[in-house]
Amino acid sequence: MTCFIVGVSSPSGGGKTAVVQRLAATTPHSVALYFDEYDDLAEGANIHPASLRQRILDGADYNVWQMPGLIRDLERLKRGQDIRSPSDGTAIAPQPLVFLDAALGRANAALCPYLDLMVYIDTPLDVAMARRIQRDYFGSYPIDVQATLQQINAMTLAYLEWARQAYLEMDRQVKPQCDLVLDGCLPVDVLARQILAEIEESCINNKRFLFFKNETIRDEELSRLIVGHVYKVAPPEANDGDDLRIIDESGEDYLYPAGYFEPLIVDANRHNKTISTHLPEWLYGILYAEAVAADKSVSALMREWLEERLDLPA
Repeated sequence: MTCFIVGVSSPSGGGKTAVVQRLAATTPHSVALYFDEYDDLAEGANIHPASLRQRILDGADYNVWQMPGLIRDLERLKRGQDIRSPSDGTAIAPQPLVFLDAALGRANAALCPYLDLMVYIDTPLDVAMARRIQRDYFGSYPIDVQATLQQINAMTLAYLEWARQAYLEMDRQVKPQCDLVLDGCLPVDVLARQILAEIEESCINNKRFLFFKNETIRDEELSRLIVGHVYKVAPPEANDGDDLRIIDESGEDYLYPAGYFEPLIVDANRHNKTISTHLPEWLYGILYAEAVAADKSVSALMREWLEERLDLPA
């Protein structure tokens, strides 16, 4: 098994961690990794610039960050190998989807090759700052008012003197290299759905990213299967074994490993899809007459006929 890695970036307080958490919590067969959790590794810990302020003065190079432990783990996941959680050391098995809290994005040359899809959550800096203040200084009680005021004062002074420029550099260097830019003022659930829609509709279509243990990993097109689409299972024939006979994009049935597929779960809460059908005017007239006779809209009548014809699950 290889994997598809989705990086999510935003300014501090922009929502990237919350979105990655929501994606991992709601997406089967996925795992989440967080850049900051690699700061305290005994071996392979992140190496940060000695002075963030000096980094800005020196040209804001994103390659001054080094992350040997994270790169090692991404490489292992790409090869279908287990890793150890950087936070508690528990084993993490490879999954088809990896969601990565990746503030540096493709602006870091070492990280860039591993990011199959890069998302930027474009959050206004005033909103991000308000969230940081709420998160960092009012997240727990009781509050030491004097100490909290001093910390907020130091943070806002740093922001005015140099940190704001650091966030603007993300707009200049990280954001342009992202595949998808989202409005950071939207709710976390909405952002997660938009990212999943991008994955399903465009990013991994026709790209094989599921491989079995000991199988050679190949970067190949699957012209007859599209990841995320629903396919009909044809009746099995003798000697099919554990494989499934699938009617694929060619319209013919072929054998595929059962592990390529998951059962279709009907979820009434998922958003609807729109389908357009071009009909001769006379045929539409007949449909319209049938709909009027049934006291339904044409769309409702078509849905009813489809449900009857396909014997859909309740």
